[in-house]
Amino acid sequence: MFVSVIVPVYKSLPDLKGCLEALDVQSYPDYEIIIIDNGENDGIEAVCKKYAKVLLLKHEIPGSYSSRNAGIKAAGGEWIFLTDADCIPDKNWIKNALTRLTSHSCKMGSGRIRPAFRKKYRPSIIELCDVILHTMDQQQTLAECTSVACANMLVHRTLFDSVGLFNDTLFSAGDCEFTFRVKKSGEKILFINDAVVFHYARKSLKELSQRYRRFAGAEFESMTTKNKISTVRELRSLNFSYRILLCLKNMHNGIIKYKRYKNPVVLAFALFLVESYITVIKFLEYIRLSLGAEKQR
Repeated sequence: MFVSVIVPVYKSLPDLKGCLEALDVQSYPDYEIIIIDNGENDGIEAVCKKYAKVLLLKHEIPGSYSSRNAGIKAAGGEWIFLTDADCIPDKNWIKNALTRLTSHSCKMGSGRIRPAFRKKYRPSIIELCDVILHTMDQQQTLAECTSVACANMLVHRTLFDSVGLFNDTLFSAGDCEFTFRVKKSGEKILFINDAVVFHYARKSLKELSQRYRRFAGAEFESMTTKNKISTVRELRSLNFSYRILLCLKNMHNGIIKYKRYKNPVVLAFALFLVESYITVIKFLEYIRLSLGAEKQR
């Protein structure tokens, strides 16, 4: 079985190098890597030329889901595996995923997403806050109940033929919307514990702002257009009490889990400030969109 790995890239060239290095040493032999350059990636051609299995595509229409659709259309694989430029797939990612998917006769699967830090043993306070407040390692629950993240999404080509490609008008939550259609079709989604992808934590408030503005945009679109997203209730841009309760829960879990951070009081205070900051960012973005502004990617 031939596998096409799809990776959209937008302003992510430094991270892409690590992703390609991990994909280049996969233990499964029959695959291709399709990189979709979605803009502002100077020097990407030189990076991609170093890897024999890489096909580089240029895609000018903004948006990661539009880029993924372009990659899927160009793919030659029976299976489409999706990940992101800021992810590091385990060397057995493809092999383990295919073994489980074929043995269970499933057309869609999701592997585990684990957090990674730029400095492995010295995460910054922002990286820790991101990992704790936006828990990555919950993919099993998401796959079984709500959605599969594109950082580790595994799909048989015939499933795209039957339910359609990603909604390319969305800048966020397109994976939720696609998963909703798959579940509605009656297709089972398999969680594969040993198909692991490591995802870099956001390292700055600017990166956190960009993510949560996209989240707010997805919620706004779901409320005001026909692009209904099944997990919209989980975004909750304006529900401050919900976000505070979630913050307190994540503080407890995060401080226990990340004991290597020497001062839990400082971490707890930082978590509260970051969660408050995120809530304000989403609230302001919701207002901006209500006044007719364009969504941010």
